[in-house]
Amino acid sequence: MRFGNGASGIRRLVAAGAACAALMAAPASAQSEAETAQRPPIAAYQLDDAEMNAAIDKARRTLPRFVSIHQSRNEAPEDLEFLALVAAESAPGEFEYRWLTDVKLAPDAITGVFSEDGAPFAKGESYRAEPDMIADWMIKTESGAVIGGYTLRVLVSRSDAETQALHEGRFLD
Repeated sequence: MRFGNGASGIRRLVAAGAACAALMAAPASAQSEAETAQRPPIAAYQLDDAEMNAAIDKARRTLPRFVSIHQSRNEAPEDLEFLALVAAESAPGEFEYRWLTDVKLAPDAITGVFSEDGAPFAKGESYRAEPDMIADWMIKTESGAVIGGYTLRVLVSRSDAETQALHEGRFLD
């Protein structure tokens, strides 16, 4: 895979954080109305947000771990879910970070489907991104534990005490 370490032109304008709780919660089929209602709103952050920029940098540095686990998994890994946060072009020259599920890796791209609706993207819509457009990655276990998810950790740390308690102990590394 050809994954670079730099941001090469990604404008950090908006991070789609609405999937934060949903992605870490039980599978969608098992989510209650209360869990669905706990999803945080979209989280905007500034270009000079040092903590968020450090999280994105860490995710990019550790991307080979995601790739390695993805490539070594069994053919039918029902116990692991692979997700990637990518900068998706929402308008010419404008990008929003959006989570992709059902992630597939190719030598020059990552593909998946959007995890949520949000104009101009539709939940379940296929998307292909270049490797340098990846801002974060996450591997979720069947029990809800998370490997990666560095930007998500920042969002959780900035949440209220109840949300922080809900996610306590879910991050494995």
